[in-house]
Amino acid sequence: GDEVDADCEWVSTRDAAGLVRKDAAALTAEERRDLVEAMHELKRIPSPYDAKLPWYDQFVAWHDEAFDGNPSAHESAAFLPWHRQFLAQFEAALQTAAGKPIALPYWDWTNPASTAAVFSDELMGPAGDAADGYAVTRGPFRKGAWRLWARDDGDPSPFVVDGEPQPAEGRYIERAVGQTSYGRLPTTDDVAAMLSNRAYDASPWNGRVRWGRSFRNGVEGWGSPRASHNTVHVWVGGEFVGRDGEQMGTMALGTSPNDPVFWLHHANIDRLWSTWSAANGRVYLPAQGGPTGVNRGDTMEPFARIGIAVTPGDLLSTRPLGYRYDTDGDVSGGRRTVAGPARDLHEVAADGGLLCVL
Repeated sequence: GDEVDADCEWVSTRDAAGLVRKDAAALTAEERRDLVEAMHELKRIPSPYDAKLPWYDQFVAWHDEAFDGNPSAHESAAFLPWHRQFLAQFEAALQTAAGKPIALPYWDWTNPASTAAVFSDELMGPAGDAADGYAVTRGPFRKGAWRLWARDDGDPSPFVVDGEPQPAEGRYIERAVGQTSYGRLPTTDDVAAMLSNRAYDASPWNGRVRWGRSFRNGVEGWGSPRASHNTVHVWVGGEFVGRDGEQMGTMALGTSPNDPVFWLHHANIDRLWSTWSAANGRVYLPAQGGPTGVNRGDTMEPFARIGIAVTPGDLLSTRPLGYRYDTDGDVSGGRRTVAGPARDLHEVAADGGLLCVL
């Protein structure tokens, strides 16, 4: 006699609505201000895990570390759950810093209004100034107002196949927006093609999986014929001749969260996964047999190291994490009444739909 919604979430009128992540273009002036101020506050608070770093820069350091032998975070089936946990922890840190609920907005790359809002002076600020080494010189994260502590070590950009020379970055954000041969913003056709991949992932569970066999790799973008996660990083950072020669901007480096655009970009990636899951079920592969840190029940670093033993299988829905997206379906739609004792069993039906056995 209990009611469940279409993706097997228990429905109760007593449930809290939770945070709603919405398009950057839909933010109110107060929401923009709260987000920006909370990010700046995280720059002033020491990290609970490394007192030498501001709390904001702890996330930058973790992301940079994730490119150094961490099998979960990139070129991996765990790319989506790793970043879902990463964003959820950052969102929680923002709320601690602000002392109020704050939901990360997302950047819908296919919506010009969303792009304009993201790069407005009131939110992330515009492209960098070519006359000043492509430093961002306007907005709340401008040179002089936003200092980078966790810095790239000079490795090639991790988001392009053949790489580019990367001199050590400066102490400020650099953005040569759109100035690159590697990247462009995904279109609605690109996004539709990503979502059309019915399989979550396939062996060997890395960047070599053929694009059409893996939703995850299609979104992440390794070997993809379409614009994707990787190309957005490169599009924002851009390529330019800097003080030490050819280089790429902040968003194209392993330390890409130094540019707060990172969080809005990855919120959109997470939103697309939520959309895909609504259509294809809360599924994850591999269950076992993949590299350590990639299987459904494997704990992921650096989260386990700081006492959060989270696995990819724990992160297949946003709702236990306390948020949803404004594009998620209305939970009142598609409900059906079921009988019998509740059991936690989700399987994929032969037609690719979600079979809920309760």
